[in-house]
Amino acid sequence: MAGHKNANINWRTENEDGSTTWDHAKVAILMDIRTELKNNNDLLQHISRKLNALECPKFVKIPRVLNRIANSTAKKRKPKKEKS
Repeated sequence: MAGHKNANINWRTENEDGSTTWDHAKVAILMDIRTELKNNNDLLQHISRKLNALECPKFVKIPRVLNRIANSTAKKRKPKKEKS
């Protein structure tokens, strides 16, 4: 059923003689579940790619580089004068 072109079809739940059957309804529900799982899988892959970018060594080094820059450009503190 992968790539089913009639995913949004109006499924009949009655046989030709008018009796009710649940087979078509079950298939429709399973196809809806399949579509939702596929959407969730796509979302999880997107999130995974974003998280992998956060683990990039250059990205992880940014805080250390910023701290090094802050320390090297900080003004020297003058010692406080003691009051007598």
